[in-house]
Amino acid sequence: MLDSLTSKGPRPIGVDVGRSTVRMAQLSAKAPGGVVMSHATVRGTEPCDSEAYLDAAIGAVRRSIGRGTFAGRDVRIALPTELIRFKSVRLPDMPDEEIAEAIKWETDKLPGLEPQDIISQHIPLGRVRQGEETLREVLVMCAPLKWIESFTEAMDRLKLEVRSLEVAPTAAAEAFFRQTEPRLVVDFGGGSTRAMIVERGEVHFFKVLGPGQLEMDQRVAERLRLSIADAAETRLAMATEGAADRRVQEAVRETVAEIGRELSLCIRYYTASFRGERPETGLAIGGGAALQSLLDDVGEAAGITLTPFNPFQALGVEHKEDDCPWRSTVALALASDPKPIKPAEASKPTAPSEQAPRKEAA
Repeated sequence: MLDSLTSKGPRPIGVDVGRSTVRMAQLSAKAPGGVVMSHATVRGTEPCDSEAYLDAAIGAVRRSIGRGTFAGRDVRIALPTELIRFKSVRLPDMPDEEIAEAIKWETDKLPGLEPQDIISQHIPLGRVRQGEETLREVLVMCAPLKWIESFTEAMDRLKLEVRSLEVAPTAAAEAFFRQTEPRLVVDFGGGSTRAMIVERGEVHFFKVLGPGQLEMDQRVAERLRLSIADAAETRLAMATEGAADRRVQEAVRETVAEIGRELSLCIRYYTASFRGERPETGLAIGGGAALQSLLDDVGEAAGITLTPFNPFQALGVEHKEDDCPWRSTVALALASDPKPIKPAEASKPTAPSEQAPRKEAA
């Protein structure tokens, strides 16, 4: 991949705006290891749709880009998952161009959201059988318009050209564009834990399973009377040093078991509705993928084996020295940008529903 970059100018900078960290990546044949990386912490525990989090996220982008030797100003941004409202709906079998109109009715019915205050997009997931009918299953995604506008205006002030705004599921899926078979991916993020089925860089199933690493750290902190930062370090030390602490395990046992049960239900739903084969293994991404005991416990509850995913190898990039490469999956996938973009479109943010028509699931 890197050989093809030398004559095309700077590649886009992938910006993963997470619940606790902003991670940035850019592929470059001139950089050691073939990639420029940087990250900054989003401080605080405020909800993602709050002004406090917005300010913290903008500050983290500013610090992160200042720490890296990035070239160019084009950015592809993944919005925090916790900012997005997700809803799966089933519609009559219809052409893709008619789905957008039908989706408007579904977004109007979302509680607590007014149509004029949101920006909505959708992903056609595939065709499913319901009795004698064939229906289209569609993932609807809604985000607060004011937050998006404020964030993109801040990017303008940082002199960054926003090439596209993505959500984490569609962005992470691009890391799997070489996968010709459906793969189960579990994202152990800071704010939530998510499951998806991806194939050839496309999402065919997505669901939020439960809390993320921040809530688990909070429960450990309360149980052991530690700060949240110390609780996170304690959990990581258990994973890296192989030391067991029953108090830590007990603090998160109920949450982990529930995530495992939800994952098992997701697998059952996918195989029944989309007629797919039941996955026996899955790939783990996100910061929580560093915790092998977490992967083992969730996998045991779901009846599958979970292993950490290395995006550097999957994307054909020289492996950068990184103890937890799976944390950078979304940023690297955005930076890889396998789909070409026309010059006239470079300054227009694109959303998932504006991309090329999707291949339908079997």
